[in-house]
Formats: sequence, structure tokens, C-alpha cells
Amino acid sequence: MHEYLANQLGTLALILNDRVEAAMGGRSGTAAAILASLRHHGPMTGTSLARILGVAQPTCVRVVDGLAAEGLVARGPKSGRDVSLLLTAPGEAEAERLGRARLAAIYPLLDEMTLGEGVTLGMMAAQLMAAATDSPQAARRHCRLCEHSLCQGEACPIATRSAEIEAAIQTPG
Repeated sequence: MHEYLANQLGTLALILNDRVEAAMGGRSGTAAAILASLRHHGPMTGTSLARILGVAQPTCVRVVDGLAAEGLVARGPKSGRDVSLLLTAPGEAEAERLGRARLAAIYPLLDEMTLGEGVTLGMMAAQLMAAATDSPQAARRHCRLCEHSLCQGEACPIATRSAEIEAAIQTPG
């Protein structure tokens, strides 16, 4: 049973990834994640971005350079060796457009379900997302393209699991 289900979920993950990639209009997933992360978290360093995205620092710098050349990301004042990165107004608009495109790519698949099936799928997806979250860093990486306004606080299974992990770390057992 688990082998068959794992195969189905793997195929679904590829289908969803292909649909989202197509909706990004040629923008790489890393570039989209940088824009989304800066939109949600605000200004941060390239090192922090690379950590959230799970990519090497040179990769992050290269993608940020491209986004800066497009006028989507700006470099703020330097503090020691760190430079703060922030979205420009066009970058904010592009991050929002990409978020809408990501969701729009998935909507047609959900239209095939009844309301009850959608609720059940949502509960199962939440359970799987929480199970996949094993650290606060993983939570940020998992949510790198999220529309955070749709999934906040206790409604977010990843943030809830991350908070549980942080509480366990702070409370030695």
C-alpha cells in the first residue's frame, strides 16, 4: 500500500512542479523563491536567503545579481561584510504576480474535487507537511513560495510544527 501511494504522491509532486514551473513564465524557482522570501520576511542578507532556499551562497549571489539587473532587487547599506537585500516596487509586483500564477496553475486540478474531497485532501496535506518539517530552517525552506496571507498561525501546519520543535529545543527534557 505505501509503495503504491508513495509512487502516486511522487507523480503528483512532479505534475504540480511542472504546472508551477510553466506558470512562472521562465523565471527560475530560485529567483521566484528569493522574491517571495524578501516579500514575506523583508530585507535580509544573501547568506540568510541562501540558507532559506537551501542553495549555495554563490548560486544565491548569481540569481540576486540577475534580479538586481532587472530592477527587482536592490542592495541596501553595507554592514561589515553583509549587505541587506530588499525588493523594489517592481520586485514586489513580480513577487505578487508569481504567487498568483503559482496558485492559478493548481486551481484547475482542485476544481475536479467536491468540497468534502478538498477538505479531506487539505487535512491529509497538512499532516504530510507537518511530518516533513523537522526543523525551523526546514519550515522556512518548505514555505519559500507560500502565499503567507493564506496560511497563518495555527492554520499553517508547517509553522505549527516548527513552533513545537523550537519549544522542545528551549525546554530541555
